[in-house]
Amino acid sequence: MTPKMLAGSTDLSTGAVTAICDRLVARDVVRRAANPDDRRSLFLELTGTGETLMESIYGDFRARIGEAEKEMSCAEQELLEAQLLSIAAALGYDLEEGLAGTQISAAKSA
Repeated sequence: MTPKMLAGSTDLSTGAVTAICDRLVARDVVRRAANPDDRRSLFLELTGTGETLMESIYGDFRARIGEAEKEMSCAEQELLEAQLLSIAAALGYDLEEGLAGTQISAAKSA
């Protein structure tokens, strides 16, 4: 992801994203990598530290969602899944490939 893409998806200015990225680079959470298609552009990539941090955050999130899901009926779970897939499709995600970082593909095939 480029800083410009990140700014657009978070409604932050590119200047704000640059300042945040500077702090994340200093903490070894992300690194800036050259864009092979545009030498004026950079990609932001998670480092090993960043990957570990994200797994910690999303692992906890997935666990909490799993606990909440246990309290839902099958009909409620199916309705929620349909609504979330509808939102993902409206946002332009390719649902045939599944959503990156989610369990949608695994859940569909299970």
